[in-house]
Amino acid sequence: MKYTMVERIENFFKLISLKSARDILTYLNEHDTVQHTELNSFMNAATLYIRLTELLEFSLIEHHLEKEPTRREWYEITEKGKKVLEYLDRFPPEMGLAATISILKSIEKGENQYRNFRSFAASSTVNYRIRKL
Repeated sequence: MKYTMVERIENFFKLISLKSARDILTYLNEHDTVQHTELNSFMNAATLYIRLTELLEFSLIEHHLEKEPTRREWYEITEKGKKVLEYLDRFPPEMGLAATISILKSIEKGENQYRNFRSFAASSTVNYRIRKL
């Protein structure tokens, strides 16, 4: 399935606002290499599989597999993942998410006038979110 830029950004913000995604990024950041079984210890297998797939899709983590001389498989956080985690540590993930998504949708529709954004959030929130974009 092909996503628009706004849908992709919206999916990214939804992902990083999830506690399970943040837990994985934090754990990977605290350890050099992590095997799948280590991550199973703090979330169920179904959720873990979904989150790992999503984090890989956005290049926040890397999956490594070596078959020679013995099979070895592990995950690592990427530089992009570290930067996202730094951002999450400074700001709660739910802060301004709805306003940011609304502003991005308006921009995609071509509504780039400031007055169009005021209907989504307080002026201070709009100013803050636009600067962060």
